[in-house]
Amino acid sequence: EFEERQLWQEILAESEIGSQLLNIPHTARLVQEAWTLSHEWQLPPLQKSLFYSDEINQFIEWATTFQKKCLKNHYLSASRLIDELTSQIDYITKPHSIILINFEQLNPQTQGFFNQAQIPYSFVNLDHKASVTTYAFPDSEIELTAMANWAHEKWKQNPKELIHCIVPKLHQYHTQIERIFRKIFAIPIPIE
Repeated sequence: EFEERQLWQEILAESEIGSQLLNIPHTARLVQEAWTLSHEWQLPPLQKSLFYSDEINQFIEWATTFQKKCLKNHYLSASRLIDELTSQIDYITKPHSIILINFEQLNPQTQGFFNQAQIPYSFVNLDHKASVTTYAFPDSEIELTAMANWAHEKWKQNPKELIHCIVPKLHQYHTQIERIFRKIFAIPIPIE
């Protein structure tokens, strides 16, 4: 997503109107969101027209430039990922079913993927009354230790309860997490 946002910023900055924009990063985020929504809701491609406002015509110009750059450089935008998966559905190993948690509805793009893939899905709504508390830590060691201590306390309160710890970029921290959790939970490290 970051790379895509950078491309939008580049396109906006290089456009005729670019020098008039006060906040290119913010505008690029809005344009990217409009691009994503147009794909999720499968809107037909627009052509510039005298009947459209200047803003819509400007969006069409930026979107056309974005498409050309993606095509030229073989980029796939996040908003087109589901379309690409749908086109390759015969080559994908499909799950037996999918559970969608806290979705209110599916956009037509996603609905089309599930229909084409013939994957049954169900909706599950979790309690929205759960409280969320966030903390800031100076480094990953302290943060992961705090997470392990929290999980250990939850486990001591109810050893049968399923506890989830979500770690972005898990592959980068796997060894560190395993070491910390083994220490906190007093799990011996296997001898190789």
